[in-house]
Amino acid sequence: MEENKLKRFNKIFPWYDGLSGDLLFWVVIDTLFLTVVKNFTASQIVSLTSVSMIINILLQVPLLKIIHKIGNTKSVRLGSFLLLISSILLTFGKNYITIVIGKIFYEMAFTFQNMINAVLKNNLELQHKENEYIKYRTKANTIYAAVTMIISFIASIMFNINNYLPMIGCITFCVICFILSWYMVDYSKDDKKIIENNKERNKGKIQYFQGLSNLPAAGLEPARCCHQWILSPPRLPFRQAGCLSTLFILPKLETDCNCFFVCFEIKKRSVRRGLRVSLK
Repeated sequence: MEENKLKRFNKIFPWYDGLSGDLLFWVVIDTLFLTVVKNFTASQIVSLTSVSMIINILLQVPLLKIIHKIGNTKSVRLGSFLLLISSILLTFGKNYITIVIGKIFYEMAFTFQNMINAVLKNNLELQHKENEYIKYRTKANTIYAAVTMIISFIASIMFNINNYLPMIGCITFCVICFILSWYMVDYSKDDKKIIENNKERNKGKIQYFQGLSNLPAAGLEPARCCHQWILSPPRLPFRQAGCLSTLFILPKLETDCNCFFVCFEIKKRSVRRGLRVSLK
């Protein structure tokens, strides 16, 4: 029975991750929508991103605590739900404050939704398909790229027909992703102790590092898989983990693959320091 569920997960994952990679339609017409429909000024539009990013950075530590408490599966569902709420607020919000709240939910959603990478990794381990991680991520990225390309062609046409039509499409995609998120289950939860006992800590460290070093070659964003790795055994304190996660949110560092190596070195030194203390 569980084998069939894992196969279903493998089939649905690329579509879920591809369609939930961003707020489809919104990323194409966000500036146009805010200026024409919401009558926002250029300064207001710029401040939307600034305010939402700053608040999300400040919330990193509590968000990581929530992720650790509720687990991977519920984190993915919560992220999809927040993405749906943000699309509704961005579409029907009547004032600046409502749109800001929508943008904050939009940024928070991806912090939770990034745990889908941990779900994929754990489920592939149960199937002994660890080497196919990049394969499934590439499929998801291809779907996202193809759908975004199609939307970029039709969004302007839809906008000319009705200003709200593209955002209705955005909400529709969010509803679909929220439904699909209920199939994104981390089936390794019951076998977590077995998996951890079969792996030595050092081997686990090397495996995480090797996996992350291969991600840039596949064109993956560093920020999409850092959170679970930071909280993986040997686990860092939440304050330190939150500071590291913040690095991946900053736009300049989000596209810098060297962040992985920085994060790995910091974690490695932290582990060594902990070993010295324990030996003493």
